[in-house]
Amino acid sequence: MIEEMAFSFVAHGVVKWDHTQLKKLTCVRSHKKIMIHIHVSSFLNINMDIIFLVGLLGSLVLVLGAAWPATRPQLRKISAKKLARLHPAHSIKNWLFALGGYMMLAYSILGYLNDGSVFFIFMQAFIGVSSIMMLLNTRSKISVPILTATGLAMIIWSLSLFEGYNTIFFILGLTGIAIGYALKTESAARQAALLAGSILIAAFSFIEASWIFFWLNAFFGLFSGYYMVKNLLRKKVA
Repeated sequence: MIEEMAFSFVAHGVVKWDHTQLKKLTCVRSHKKIMIHIHVSSFLNINMDIIFLVGLLGSLVLVLGAAWPATRPQLRKISAKKLARLHPAHSIKNWLFALGGYMMLAYSILGYLNDGSVFFIFMQAFIGVSSIMMLLNTRSKISVPILTATGLAMIIWSLSLFEGYNTIFFILGLTGIAIGYALKTESAARQAALLAGSILIAAFSFIEASWIFFWLNAFFGLFSGYYMVKNLLRKKVA
């Protein structure tokens, strides 16, 4: 295009060009194209690094939530029934779960803006809704059926989108974690749901060869299993 414009100007006597100037102009144009390509590639690499960092930090917050004791030290000596009546919003563990979940929602949105799947935004929003139910202390009789039905709907949707059968592990895992959020903070059922969910997501990460998220979910499941066993032993002693 530049070459055509240059020859047009010469033909009409507007500007006098020689071949040397035309070659320099062509070289400058090519150089600018290369520089623009480099800048765009660098921006995309930085952008992808930020997305990965958000996902990694979100996963670490979730693992920290799984490792965090459910109650304050001075409350650990009271009975399990009284602990079950404590409001979930008073637990740091629950706030870590909510924060980590919303960081993962941000991760999925950033991924979608970089040609990712919108499906995973809905999945992380699903966890966000369960976090709200958890902090509002929604009754299990209401929250569990809603979350279970939503999880099944997500499976049907994923199959219709041809996301692959491996995605079912991911959906079932998130559904288990969502149900675990909605259950009572100190209950063994909650820890069992979190354990099952983390195992399924770890299986999905293993299949997808996403090793960082595999180990993060493995540790999440390890801590959930630890508190599940601890809770069961406490009930026997009580």
